[in-house]
Amino acid sequence: MALILTLVVLGKLAGMTTLVGRAQGVRFRAGWLSTVLPPARQSFACAATSSKVLRAVDAQQVSQVMNDLLRRVGATKRCGDDPSRLVGQGE
Repeated sequence: MALILTLVVLGKLAGMTTLVGRAQGVRFRAGWLSTVLPPARQSFACAATSSKVLRAVDAQQVSQVMNDLLRRVGATKRCGDDPSRLVGQGE
């Protein structure tokens, strides 16, 4: 599920507005994506599979996870390499 959501976000960032366009873009870039993403399968999901995953995802939970991640990234940028300053961020 995480890989499919990652590919959907990457497709959206690349300007693809449909799941079919995203699936085509992924197939076009499959060689490169296989080198930069964790190897999960030999092939990537098609548009129909992505659609099923998106219907099953709790949008509020995904938003919360993304907000927490972005908050941690921001805190890390502000605090640098001092991990003691990160205590309590997002908790």
